[in-house]
Amino acid sequence: MVWGLLILMAVAWVLLVVIGAAVMVRVMTHPPRRTAGAAVAQGLPLDPGDAGLDYGTITFTDATGVEIEAWSVRGGDDDGPIVVMLHGWGDSRIGMLLWYETVAPGAARLVMFDQRGHGDSPHPRYGWSDTERVDVLRLVDKLCERDASARLGSVSKRGAGLGARAQPIVLMGFSMGAATAIDAAVVAGPEKVTAVIADSPFRHVDVVTARMVRAQRLPARPWVWVSMLWLAMRGAHVRRWDTADRAAAMTQPLLILHGTEDRVTPPTDAQSIAEAAPQARVVEFPDAGHLAAACVDTEQYAATVRDFLTSLA
Repeated sequence: MVWGLLILMAVAWVLLVVIGAAVMVRVMTHPPRRTAGAAVAQGLPLDPGDAGLDYGTITFTDATGVEIEAWSVRGGDDDGPIVVMLHGWGDSRIGMLLWYETVAPGAARLVMFDQRGHGDSPHPRYGWSDTERVDVLRLVDKLCERDASARLGSVSKRGAGLGARAQPIVLMGFSMGAATAIDAAVVAGPEKVTAVIADSPFRHVDVVTARMVRAQRLPARPWVWVSMLWLAMRGAHVRRWDTADRAAAMTQPLLILHGTEDRVTPPTDAQSIAEAAPQARVVEFPDAGHLAAACVDTEQYAATVRDFLTSLA
């Protein structure tokens, strides 16, 4: 009788752990999509044109051969770099428009696209794997090709060779996108990616996931551990990922923007990443939470980004 009850309780516990982990894996790989419908509901612009901005589109082929459309929005400095903006988990290129005013003054163009499983991406899930990094690299290659063609066309009219300097490309990532930006910059090298701006970067995927679970007043163990193992078996890199390790391999300048009251990715993560990177600087924003620095002190945020971009010209 007692043994039967214990076995029943053990089975129920295992089922609870498996079901909880399955839900967690589903949420991590299928975030809420911030699409046009969500923008309308929140009173946000549907695209740069709806926000009164001058923009065009760029189409590139991602890691799996699928064509992806990116917005190319004109910035405030034609001589500035191209800034590729990589949104965070649960966001989209629509959300990146909210950062336009703080980033545009020092940039020639801002390029935005929906990462896998987000926004209007044709991919059903976010993989937490190499594919997201490769997607960014494919876009960077596309931008380099367009830049080379434009420079060749402009100088050919004067009968000269391709002597103009290539336009710098900066990756600017937010939370999840910051980790991807640092990873992509390491692989691309300084020849293609000039620098990285990371807003609220995390160091370990499993740790930040546990923090988010606890923020909902739910227990993190053993569900986070099981979900990380589950994702790893599906090809994700969540168990061995360390953004500080990736930053240590960077040769480009790295600017980290972080709120002192960030409970998702605390300032210790930013400091560890900065200490590991050869050329890194952290700018902290008092009283700012996760991805809230630009809202708490818009002027300082914009000035910091502008000065950093200008220094790359």
